[in-house]
Amino acid sequence: MTTLLDAFEKLITEHGSSAILRDRIELLRDQAAAVEKDLRECRTRCAELEKLKSALQVSLHEMRAIGQFVEHRGGLFKRKASGGFHEAVYCPSCRKPMFSLDDQLPYDCASCQIILDFNGSELPSVLEEVRGD
Repeated sequence: MTTLLDAFEKLITEHGSSAILRDRIELLRDQAAAVEKDLRECRTRCAELEKLKSALQVSLHEMRAIGQFVEHRGGLFKRKASGGFHEAVYCPSCRKPMFSLDDQLPYDCASCQIILDFNGSELPSVLEEVRGD
């Protein structure tokens, strides 16, 4: 038979447990909100770092490309891996090959409209100058 004391004890236990459970649920909600906030911040930071990484990769590529070329008399000359230079002239703006029609007209870039002060027949002597730099 249930006594009045048992009923009070049961009531206290049930209400005490629900209060503790409610406190625990509230704590879990607070922790979940903090984790979601951290996740948003991490995603934002990750996106920023991805942009920075892309920009650094572009800069690195440009720096490597710049190191491959030597500027002389307005044109760029590309280094060979084995040493020396390719027998071609590159545009200082777009880095595309330049052309000298029939080796008689000055080198020019069709894209950028840049014209150099030497032609294809002078290329061997210009390359000697580049190698001497």
